[in-house]
Amino acid sequence: VISAALRNAALNTRTSLPQQEQREDARDLSHGQFAAYVAAPVSPLEPPRFSGLLALDVSFNKFSASDFEILEQAGLGTSLRSLNLSSCELTALPSASYWQKYVCLKLLHVARNNIGSWGEVQSVVHVPTLVWLIFHGNPIAAQPEFREFVIANASSTLLAVDANVITDDERLACLSFPEESGASPVHTQSGSPKRRLAAQGPEPYVKRRVAKSRWTEIALPPAAVEGTPADAASMISYLKKTLWNLQHTANKCSAAAALQVAFKGAVARKRMAVMLEQRREAALHIQRHVRTYQWKVGVHEYLREYLAETDQLDLLLSPEQLIAMKATKIQRAVRAWLVRRKEKDNVEVASFLIGRIFKGFLVRSTMLRKTLRLSKERYIYFPAQYAWEFLVCLNVTRRQRGLEPVANDFEFEESDVYAVRFPEPDELPERSSALSAVLMMRSYCVLRPRREGRFPSCPWDGPVHKLVDAPPPHIARPYRVIRRRQAAVTGKERTAFVQGCSKGRPDLTPPPVDRGQRRMCLSFQKFLDNPTSWPKAKSKVFKPLPAFLKEAQRMGGKPLGNLDTSHQKGVETDYGPKNYSTCRWLSQRLLRFNCGSTQTASDLISFLNSYNAFVTAHSNDLGMLVRSVPYLMESAVKEATAATVIQATWRAHRARMELSFSIHTAATFRRAALCIQRYWRWTGQMKRRFELLAYAHRQSRKVMTDTLYIESRLMQSINAIAHTIRYAPLLPERKLVFGYHSELDQVVLINDMVLQHPSRDPRRMKPMPLRDVAAFLREQDHLNPGFGFLPSWICDHIDEGLMVTH
Repeated sequence: VISAALRNAALNTRTSLPQQEQREDARDLSHGQFAAYVAAPVSPLEPPRFSGLLALDVSFNKFSASDFEILEQAGLGTSLRSLNLSSCELTALPSASYWQKYVCLKLLHVARNNIGSWGEVQSVVHVPTLVWLIFHGNPIAAQPEFREFVIANASSTLLAVDANVITDDERLACLSFPEESGASPVHTQSGSPKRRLAAQGPEPYVKRRVAKSRWTEIALPPAAVEGTPADAASMISYLKKTLWNLQHTANKCSAAAALQVAFKGAVARKRMAVMLEQRREAALHIQRHVRTYQWKVGVHEYLREYLAETDQLDLLLSPEQLIAMKATKIQRAVRAWLVRRKEKDNVEVASFLIGRIFKGFLVRSTMLRKTLRLSKERYIYFPAQYAWEFLVCLNVTRRQRGLEPVANDFEFEESDVYAVRFPEPDELPERSSALSAVLMMRSYCVLRPRREGRFPSCPWDGPVHKLVDAPPPHIARPYRVIRRRQAAVTGKERTAFVQGCSKGRPDLTPPPVDRGQRRMCLSFQKFLDNPTSWPKAKSKVFKPLPAFLKEAQRMGGKPLGNLDTSHQKGVETDYGPKNYSTCRWLSQRLLRFNCGSTQTASDLISFLNSYNAFVTAHSNDLGMLVRSVPYLMESAVKEATAATVIQATWRAHRARMELSFSIHTAATFRRAALCIQRYWRWTGQMKRRFELLAYAHRQSRKVMTDTLYIESRLMQSINAIAHTIRYAPLLPERKLVFGYHSELDQVVLINDMVLQHPSRDPRRMKPMPLRDVAAFLREQDHLNPGFGFLPSWICDHIDEGLMVTH
């Protein structure tokens, strides 16, 4: 009992770890590294040298008392669990008070030193938590009573000395009791311990291991290798493994452990015997029930065969089974009735849905035919650049109706209208119904009728407009005086106007292209040859795009369109301006096709609507390879054309009605504005004339003396420029000449035409006062119109002191 209590206390102490450990670390300072490590400087950012060490190896160092003080100052007593002081040339060890500070030390290795005193050994064994003491290789360890002395003086936690664990016999042999009864055991403190209690024979009640036998041996730690220090992880791992092996070996050599093993084995064998008995009884029980079941099955088979021969199978069933069988028949009948009822309901719902769908289709088809008047107006209009796509859609529709497809060289009929705006289907709001899509397209289209031969007397095939309202008196005279534009045109301009008139409808048809020279679109052909790249349709019943692409494959691909742009360029002429009679600017060429029957027109509209919706939804995948086809029916074309004409007429009428004055007044203002603009920009060069007169006026006002200082070369250049005719012949200001009158002592303005007259002598010219200049100019202008005298209004801009000579 005493040994078991001691063993349990040792195990509890051995397995408990200090809670103050913050980290696991170890240090190998063997072979002379301890002194260098202690002498090295410490960085303030690093932790203390021996902080938190679990294992420290200072073997093969020359250790002294000061070195023990360094370890004490480092505070290793609260964390160190293994200390290796082997081969350190120690002759003495610190006192017991020093070793009692190491409250966690479990393994102390002091082998191969020069310790020869029992006092040194007694101070070491006072470590409170020491588990393994290794002291071999010291002179004192060679004494025969060394092991008994250590066991007698050490604490109960010590499990091994040197290479053998401590057995219970050794612990009991080291206990000493006094002769007086009731006294507690004491430890022997002398050099040679006394044995007062010995074992009662070689075979005690519980068989135990013999001391210092192969059962108690434990491997000693290996010596450190010089030059290859061990790392912290390997040292900590070795420490834990060594402590576990020590504990395991001590348990095997313990009487308490042997008792526990024997007891547990007995309990296990008893439990095994009970379990085997339970298994045997369970097997017998199962066999009994299986045999009973097999016998019952055999009896039922025999009775079934016998009763089948006598037609009395019902005798095998119990009343409950008969009721359950009848209930099963009722359930089967009820379930069959429910299935038939559900099928009938499904048929009714399906017939209702089919009828509703058919009625809706019939109503939509009837509404489409009535609204678009397909019974009488079966033409379908589309832009000319979509002729090939429309031809493919037409062939798909004809194949669905069992008709022959149209040939590839089929030419559609030219329409009697042209489009100012014909939007793409993807530019319009989405509509699922074909009728709503056509009506939406009609609302966004701007169409104009193509007319000809209405005014054969006019080269431009248009009317001559006349103003029918009576002009006010103050507008009648300006309206007659201001000339129209046609009164001031030259012969070339008149010829250009006549030649540029487009008589009749303009021919919007591009020049024909030889079929042998027509090229195919290679990118579209590559797209057709790879059906895996075609977008997948969501509907499993009808797939418009695959049908379109398959028909395009049958037709041999898509030809490149005619890129002729001659209808947008003028033609060079001999008389100067270009001829634009064959050009079209805002006109888009339209083609039309007669569907022939109402059903064909309805099917074609439905296919075009579904095709356009599919292409618009997958525009990102198709790009420009496959285009949607904009179209309009004949009735919608007529309504859109009529709306365009009516709106244009109404807007023109509303613009005239919104005028705050009469049409004659507006025409007069328009003519006056055109005359002023034309005269300002082109014919009269009025702007240059005004700039010249203003500059001359400013410079004449700056002349304040009769002396002019100028370089001779500059004077010659100015005279040469002055004698050169630098202005247009129709510019009257070119006749202005300025001079200096010596008698009047001022600058005068001279009429250039007077100087050029041979009968006049410039020296005899006299200045004319300003008050007589205006009357003189008006008189000369009346007598000699167009002679070139200055206009009378120039007198308003001449100073009083400036005279005009004549």
